[in-house]
Amino acid sequence: MTISWTPTEDDFNQVKAWGHIEDPFAAVKDFSFTKLERRWLNPEQQNAYDKYVEARNSYIQDADFDNYYRKAKKPIDKLHWDYLKLRKSWFQMPLGWDNIARKGGVVFDLGCGDGDTSQLLIDYILKYWDQHSIDNVEVEIKGFDLNESRIENATNLVSSNDKRIKHNFEVTDLYEPLSRGGANFALICGVIEILDQNQLNDFISKVCNLVSDGIYIEDLFEQFPGGYPNDKIGMLFAKNSFETIRREVIMTEPFNEKHLMDPMRIWPNHIDQNLWIEPIK
Repeated sequence: MTISWTPTEDDFNQVKAWGHIEDPFAAVKDFSFTKLERRWLNPEQQNAYDKYVEARNSYIQDADFDNYYRKAKKPIDKLHWDYLKLRKSWFQMPLGWDNIARKGGVVFDLGCGDGDTSQLLIDYILKYWDQHSIDNVEVEIKGFDLNESRIENATNLVSSNDKRIKHNFEVTDLYEPLSRGGANFALICGVIEILDQNQLNDFISKVCNLVSDGIYIEDLFEQFPGGYPNDKIGMLFAKNSFETIRREVIMTEPFNEKHLMDPMRIWPNHIDQNLWIEPIK
């Protein structure tokens, strides 16, 4: 994979100016259904969307998905990884993560990719512990992905300066970890959108049998070629005795009617969702 964009310090500063470092839920406050419609008045948005859909259509037509997800080479350096982590943190908000910080335990990051979400969780936990003077909790993050190069990225780039947080990353398919011993929590980011309904039902059933305390989900909420956006995630988990504690639908960058806010123009501004789900008590 060749990365065709390179962020500068000014690009980092432009994304930081969105305000989500100080307020991790800034995306919730920025969202409205009116803005959702008005984003199409933005000529950059329409152009980015058309190019994105065209590229996905072309890719889908030619791709062997299983082989691609397993074998595609996706090396990434720390500069690009840091930018993507900062960029994603606008729409990957710490919904329910205070529960993980307070209770600790084993966290499965299913489909962990390059480990950026695991790092966001580590950073959040360390900040939470410091703010609340917590020193008697331990967390172990176990990341799983079927792509070897992405696991190499996660292994090399994810870090923690606190021995109470352990992390390791392993190459395996999506279902193998679900047959292991239980986990307290799970992170599921960008996974549900690539599963058809039969796969999804089976996946959710297995996850619910695995997790004892809570599940964080970040996923697509808008139709793109090759994806399966789902507005009934809560209902599917309810069938497995889990309930949605909080759900937020958001845009993937701050609204602007004249131009895209991401200086790298990585994606069009599309609709995403975050959920925190727990077992019904």
